[in-house]
Amino acid sequence: MSRSKNTYKRRKRGALKRVDRSDPTGNLHALVERLKDCLPGLGVSHEWGESVWSLCPKLFALTGKHVETVSLNFDQSNDPVGMDNGWGDVARGLFVVRESESHKSISSHRTFVAVIACISSVAQGRHPERLTPAILDVACETIASNHSEGEAYKRQNMVCEVARRCSELGLCRVDLTGYRFHGHSRPNNYGGISDRRLDDPSIIYERPPRTLAESTFKVLGQLFQNVPRDHAYRVYLLIITVLICLGRRLSEVTLLPRQGLIKKPSGYYFRYLKLKAAYGSQQYQMVEMPVIPLVLPLLQKVLEELAECSHEVYACAEEMCRTNGPDLRFLEGIADEEPLYLTRLVEMGLPTSVFFTTSWFSQRGLVKRVSSDPERFRIRSCLLRRDVELYCQSHYQERMTRPLYVAGGQPFYIKDMLFLKWLGTSSGHYVRWISDTCTPTNFDKFLLQLASLCEKYASNQFDHKFTSHDFRHTMNDALDRGGLPDVMQTEYFGRKNPVDTKAYQHTSPEKKALEIRELIKLGQVGGKVAERYMRLPVDRREAFIASKVRAVHDLGNGMCFHAWESGPCERHLQCDGEGGCDLFAWMRQPADPAETMEELLHQAAHHLIQLEMGERVFPDSSEQRANWEYHICLKFQHLLERGAEMLPGFDYDKISEYINTGGFDKYLVPQLLENVGKGYELYMKCRESMYEDALDYERFIFKDAAKAVPYAPVRERPKQNG
Repeated sequence: MSRSKNTYKRRKRGALKRVDRSDPTGNLHALVERLKDCLPGLGVSHEWGESVWSLCPKLFALTGKHVETVSLNFDQSNDPVGMDNGWGDVARGLFVVRESESHKSISSHRTFVAVIACISSVAQGRHPERLTPAILDVACETIASNHSEGEAYKRQNMVCEVARRCSELGLCRVDLTGYRFHGHSRPNNYGGISDRRLDDPSIIYERPPRTLAESTFKVLGQLFQNVPRDHAYRVYLLIITVLICLGRRLSEVTLLPRQGLIKKPSGYYFRYLKLKAAYGSQQYQMVEMPVIPLVLPLLQKVLEELAECSHEVYACAEEMCRTNGPDLRFLEGIADEEPLYLTRLVEMGLPTSVFFTTSWFSQRGLVKRVSSDPERFRIRSCLLRRDVELYCQSHYQERMTRPLYVAGGQPFYIKDMLFLKWLGTSSGHYVRWISDTCTPTNFDKFLLQLASLCEKYASNQFDHKFTSHDFRHTMNDALDRGGLPDVMQTEYFGRKNPVDTKAYQHTSPEKKALEIRELIKLGQVGGKVAERYMRLPVDRREAFIASKVRAVHDLGNGMCFHAWESGPCERHLQCDGEGGCDLFAWMRQPADPAETMEELLHQAAHHLIQLEMGERVFPDSSEQRANWEYHICLKFQHLLERGAEMLPGFDYDKISEYINTGGFDKYLVPQLLENVGKGYELYMKCRESMYEDALDYERFIFKDAAKAVPYAPVRERPKQNG
């Protein structure tokens, strides 16, 4: 008897693959032999058993760092036995396996190997096949006692990963697939449930830990105005200004391409390198981000200054990329045997200590002694052109003219960077034949010189120390306090995980709940909770709002008041307000009405397209389809009401026009083009039928089809090869 395919359930991950743990040692040897073929792809050219592997620098080099080689040490155990008792092979094998599954940074791999070394040390010489939960627990406790809360949380996650991988590959006799450390808990700065009561007075007076004070920005403003443009540290002040304006990471700012502001009908935009969610250290994506109007004049001043004052350093970078060497144009017209004396050399840009006994030339015996006045026995020192060329070549490195990164298939070289500086030597002299990028190490050294700069160019010193990342925290916290939804914060700051946004919001969840209560009292929040609050007698309102608004969760275009400590939400798919969840609410006056309106149009168009496609996918009139259509219509109707509340005239025709003019294509078409099937053709048919309906409507109302909204045809799906 055949069974309906709807009765089958999805099997768990562990049931898909049977693991033989009877011979863990044999499984380890087989794994090693199988993974040896993967070493060339990682840049490893030596034997498997080497304790230190040299990896491919193009794949694992840290972006923005001047690193020529990348290595990974597999002998980090504090145990005298080391990692030779099978643990070394386990570390090498798991490194290759996790890299083949998903590319990770070299710092992540180094931390992962260090975690395995800790487990090996706790095992005290026991083979990996004897790995047990007790050993893993001791390793987690050791990690917790030697690292900060956040770092221990990350490393304990990796201990669980090691246990899972060893179990799945049959490297241990015990099934450790579901292992979890009993003391494993998410740190408070990652967000989560708090045990503070909303009537705690400390909630109101809490102080953000990583946001900068107004006095800090005042001192930075004085430095920006007073430090001369030809000062060696001027470029770092420009970088700080861009950090303040854009809220990007330091590595993203130092690797900005040369550009101007991009003007669009919706405002000004700026291109930056998105470093997150990249495959490989050089394969990235160039993304356009909107510029906040308040900081637009300041950002324009930075770009104008760079265009006016950086001609020489840009030209030097161009020449370096053309010749694959230093910029030697200053030596043109000089004969090979012409003596070059100190005055001439200093004019060329060489240091005044060029003839000292400790100089580069003296140590190599390149200084020539010539007689300028034989009668008075005057001897002068000089150099030849070839000596100066050798000196300039000593500062050049091959990485300076290689592509810094590849974004969208286009390589970006040093000549394409927005921020460049002259190369500084160990003596403090800046050479004028080498342009270089600004690294985080250079920026950290600059921060140590801020006190001396303030003494000369500012009226006050900084009250607190700060890092480059504090500017990102400050902007994120300001946008969060201004009411920007969490989803938009995640998108604006280029994060791939919305949970990471919580670490940048220095307003506690408890304080947010208190702020939302005040907004409800002022009538600035929509939803059933706010409506019931307004209908209640005055003496019962405070008790009602205290019982209903105990937590606030951002949902992008609205918020939820469900208290998760009381249990899971049974209606998490019905956040539609009207006829759905009573705890759903929204801001009547959002922080950015244009962004919110775009999101409402996007969601409403998505539901409308779903209804159109449903008629073709589910032609029958079953009860399942009726319930599905009822649910979609409820959400669609609620979105129409919200849109009409924000913008008069927001109706079905507005959404239809949004779809017909191609506004919705930028969201749906890229997803459909990635899949091979009938989904894209079905979408094209729905677009065409909706436009025909719009034409019929215009003919019926105005007797003139020319008044219909313009139709933007959907591009044809590219033909598949083969």
